[in-house]
Amino acid sequence: MHKPRSKKELWGVDIPDFTSTYLQLIDNETILPGRQISSFLRSTSKPASASHVSAKTLTGSAPTSLRNALHPNNPDRAIWRESYDEEIDGLNRLGTYDELDYDEYKKLRAAGAPKAIPTMCVQVIKKDEDFNPDRAKSRIVVLGNHENRYWTNAEKFAPVLSQMGLRILTSIAVQHKRKLKQGDCKNAFCQATLPDDEITIVRPPQGCPKSKPNTFWRLRKSLYGLRRAPRHWFDKISGILKSMGLTTSPHDPCIFHGSLTPGSAPIYIGLYVDDFCYFSSDPKVEALFEALLAAQCSVDFMGTVQWFLGVSVHLPVWRLVSPHEPSSIRSIPC
Repeated sequence: MHKPRSKKELWGVDIPDFTSTYLQLIDNETILPGRQISSFLRSTSKPASASHVSAKTLTGSAPTSLRNALHPNNPDRAIWRESYDEEIDGLNRLGTYDELDYDEYKKLRAAGAPKAIPTMCVQVIKKDEDFNPDRAKSRIVVLGNHENRYWTNAEKFAPVLSQMGLRILTSIAVQHKRKLKQGDCKNAFCQATLPDDEITIVRPPQGCPKSKPNTFWRLRKSLYGLRRAPRHWFDKISGILKSMGLTTSPHDPCIFHGSLTPGSAPIYIGLYVDDFCYFSSDPKVEALFEALLAAQCSVDFMGTVQWFLGVSVHLPVWRLVSPHEPSSIRSIPC
C-alpha cells in the first residue's frame, strides 16, 4: 500500500519470480495461464524454418505480377527469379504437370478435355515473429474462378487444426515434459494426384521464363487455386498418417495419434494444411515418424516449435534434480 505524503512507495506483496516459478504457480492455481505469454517468458532465439530464399536484402515491396518481379529494371529481380525457380523446380520434382504444345492441347480439347485455365504467380514477402522480412516466396496458382466444373461443398471441404487443438497438443506435451516439433510439407497441394476423371489443363503464368509461347500444362498433380486442391491434399496426408496406424481424434479431425509399432509410445500430430506439429514421449518414435513420413512425401522437419499458427510457443527446459531436493521444486524448469 502507498503511505500518504511519503516519497517512498511501500508494497505489501512481493512480485513472484515468474521465470523460475511459473509452472508451480499454475499448479497451485495462484495464476491462471492466458492465451498469450509475455515477451520475457518467450525464447529469445528465432523460430525454426525450412530452407528458403531470403527476403532480408529486398529493397522494395512484393511485386504485383511475375512480369514486374522479373523486369530488368527491378533491383530485386535476382531474388524473385531465385524464388520463382524454387517454386517451379519444386513442381517439376513432384511431377506436377506434363508440358503440351498447341497441337497436343487441341487434340485433348477435341477429345472432350476442358478449356485451359489461366494461372498467375503470386509473390509474397513472409515475415518472422518480429515482423521483419524473412522469406521471398513465389507461388503459382490456378485462377479457380475460371474452372467451369461444379463441386459441392462436401467435395471441396478440408478441415484444419483449430487453435484449441494446438493448445491441447501443447498441454499434452508439457504433461509429458516434451517439446513440440514442427514440420512443413513442401508444395503440399502439388503432392496430391488428380483423379483420372479430373483432366485439368492450365496455361503457365504470363512472363514465365521457362515456358515457350503456346505452351500448356496438363496437371498430373493438384495445384494451388483449384477448387478441390485442399480436399485432395487432406485426403493424401490423412491417408499417409492412417497408413502408419494412427487414428483421428473424435473431437478434431486434424489431430492424429497412436502407436507406430506394437507396444511403442504413442505419437501426437496436429495438422494445419501443410504445416504440422508433433511429439512423442519417446524420441525414437519421433525419429521413426520422421523417416516414415519423409519416405512418402516431400517434407522439411524444422525442429522445436517456437512459432505456429500465429502463436509463440515457449515450452520449459526440464532439468534433473537430486532426490534429496524438496519435491516442491522438482518440476520447475531451468
